[in-house]
Amino acid sequence: MYEQEKLRAWKKVISQIAEKTEENDHSGAVFLLAEALGVGVVEARQLVKDHRRAGHLTSDLRIRQDILRDLLLQVAGVYAIDDEKTYDTLYRAF
Repeated sequence: MYEQEKLRAWKKVISQIAEKTEENDHSGAVFLLAEALGVGVVEARQLVKDHRRAGHLTSDLRIRQDILRDLLLQVAGVYAIDDEKTYDTLYRAF
């Protein structure tokens, strides 16, 4: 039962991330993943604020890529989504 609930929760997060990505809000998508994991939230929130304040993403692109890489490693390792298909769907949502 717990595994099914966890899987449903991840699918909801993935759907929200895909929506943000479709809206070209990649920083917002990274923030959603950070929020779902409970790690990197402060950094991701600051990235979103800086992006919105400037109206575009400049040198922060590398920071966003680093944050996203670290979050995906967290998902693959510590949070271990057991369903490989779900992880692949998450990865492609970005």
